[in-house]
Amino acid sequence: MLQARQLAPLIVVRTSDGLSLAHAMASILIALDSDWSPRSDYEGLYFAAVDEKGVPLFLVSNVIGDRPPHEFEGSDWGRTEALYPLPHY
Repeated sequence: MLQARQLAPLIVVRTSDGLSLAHAMASILIALDSDWSPRSDYEGLYFAAVDEKGVPLFLVSNVIGDRPPHEFEGSDWGRTEALYPLPHY
């Protein structure tokens, strides 16, 4: 855990099954922070997955402003379209 003013998890995992992990990412984020929103328990969160060689597969991050209006900014990235960890509309 990083700690700026509040906790901010920084998680990097190594996997041989990036596709399954990417598909489970929304559930994982909810398990880490049931209120994955501007009312989060965390000041920010960074979650990345790498393959067996350490090459990035995907990442998800967010940051929440600590002063009103508590603006929420987030992003995600996937090495391929299939590896995007969150739905894109």
